[in-house]
Amino acid sequence: MTVSRAFKTPDRVADSLRERIQAAARDLGYLPNRAASQLASARSMTIAVLIPSLTNTVFIDTVAGIHQVMHPEGYQILIGVTGYSGDGEERLLETYLEYNPDGLLLTGLGHSAATWTRLRGLSIPTVHMMELSDRPDIYAVGLSQIEGGQAITRRLIERGYRRIGFVAAQLDERTIRRGEGYRRAMQDAGLYDANLELLSPEPSSIGFGAELLDRMLVQAPDCDALFFCND
Repeated sequence: MTVSRAFKTPDRVADSLRERIQAAARDLGYLPNRAASQLASARSMTIAVLIPSLTNTVFIDTVAGIHQVMHPEGYQILIGVTGYSGDGEERLLETYLEYNPDGLLLTGLGHSAATWTRLRGLSIPTVHMMELSDRPDIYAVGLSQIEGGQAITRRLIERGYRRIGFVAAQLDERTIRRGEGYRRAMQDAGLYDANLELLSPEPSSIGFGAELLDRMLVQAPDCDALFFCND
């Protein structure tokens, strides 16, 4: 029991005794068996985190924040990259649920029907990141992408710009909603022109952003400001 405490709650074991136990473990090459511990406690001490990309710094920073909160509490995170694919998210969710995670963090609300069905049957805490929901049965942390798109566009209009272009790649659900916010703000100001929009389903990147900038300047050379879907 004391050895178990030395590994699980080391602050509850005297320093000298804990050091002796750790020295013995090193000599024996012993490592705690996480699988056996899960069976005994019914807890895995893991949190599954599904994000769409590791090339977008927003998601890297998000994972770093999750780690900063979870690690001191003894939790490890299982990171899955969906590639903005509904099918990919379904497969990752099925795989990670086999590890019996204690919690689940998902990106956005645009899940497939199969994923929503699976989520409704879960008994573990599940939180959706990056967006907000009006549904009382959904825990969500984020912002309204539509209102964000409106706020950015209105700010540009307030600064005197009139031919404001919207450039978007990837066309995931959050990008589409930002575009909707842009469109609403331009329409409210009587400035909307479909020729000021440039949308591409190709994956976003810094290089592709430069390419889309060139395309936009050919498509609408009189634009005086640009709203890119991300940085």
